[in-house]
Amino acid sequence: MRIAVAALVVATSLSLPARADYFLDARQKGELISRGQITGQDGALYNVWIVPGYVGPAQDAVAGWRQAGDDLAEYGDGKTYRNALKHSRDTFRFARHDILREFVFTGTGRTWRESFSAASARVDKRVFGWWFAYPWALVEATGVSALRVGVGLPTGVAVGAGSVSALPLLELSIPVLKAGYHVVVPGVTVPLVATSWNTVIAPPLALLGEQPSPERADGFWMKRIDPATSDGELLAMLQALAAWRDQQLAGAPAQAVTVAQGEAERALQARREALLRELAVEQLAGRQAAGERLLAVLRAAAAAPDAPAREPLRALAQRHGRQPLVNALRGGALDEAAAAALLEALLGSQPLPAEEPPALRPDKEKTDPLRRSLELMKD
Repeated sequence: MRIAVAALVVATSLSLPARADYFLDARQKGELISRGQITGQDGALYNVWIVPGYVGPAQDAVAGWRQAGDDLAEYGDGKTYRNALKHSRDTFRFARHDILREFVFTGTGRTWRESFSAASARVDKRVFGWWFAYPWALVEATGVSALRVGVGLPTGVAVGAGSVSALPLLELSIPVLKAGYHVVVPGVTVPLVATSWNTVIAPPLALLGEQPSPERADGFWMKRIDPATSDGELLAMLQALAAWRDQQLAGAPAQAVTVAQGEAERALQARREALLRELAVEQLAGRQAAGERLLAVLRAAAAAPDAPAREPLRALAQRHGRQPLVNALRGGALDEAAAAALLEALLGSQPLPAEEPPALRPDKEKTDPLRRSLELMKD
């Protein structure tokens, strides 16, 4: 505070009485140096951005030390120790159950079973290269096993060991670390820098600063604070008005009006929903009728001489399945069901095999033992 008083005395002693209507008066100089704010002649409060004042940093320092005390008080709360124990237990369970058991051992066993089951199916079907099915299954299972065991086993052991050693110590040290931060940064460093800077910048601005006005407050160096947000008397009156309003609205006469209006709104909403349902039913019926008429027209066109040739169409359906043909017919006014019905008309009444071709991987996809092992690990 000695620095603040000295700065205020210097600024006041060097003031220019002859231009008091232009420069800051003694009271305004004191406001600027102590708080970084000025009360203008229009009654509004003006905040000077680059002047922190002494009061604000002092309050920040008190808040920082108070927060540090709150941080250290966590050691007196049993929740701190329960959380540390819970997190340690959860992490150990994750290492044991998820990493070691599921990822390493269960995943490895599942890969061996699935790989040799797939190999057996390929041998039974005598697919291309069937004689290499079991060696490939061995390559798949061995590669995945090496990755799962090589990565998962040391990771699981490390996580499990850390969960009962490093993790509890780290978590129990968090209150001390937070307290140290709040003491060093907001409790000491930030206020010290702010007060030092205020000692440098506030006196010359207080000495040479002009009377604040809305024209000089550009919102950057200086910002005018609306008096409505800083007038204590006005704020108290606003709170009183709000409390009076709530009291009147809670009374029986106002409640009766509110209840009646709510009932009327609910009745109107019910009528609106009923009308919308009726319109939706009518709209759906119209669409269905139009769809049936359109499908009848298209079925008649399917029997015309210029319709797509039936035999090539049936051959393609047997080779690739019906879905690509249905997709080609979809669009415009035809949905999935209408396109499927139209395709039936184009194919004729003779049944086709119902079984669709199996899903195949992309045409140019390639693999190798490492790539395949990584793919199986994702599964």
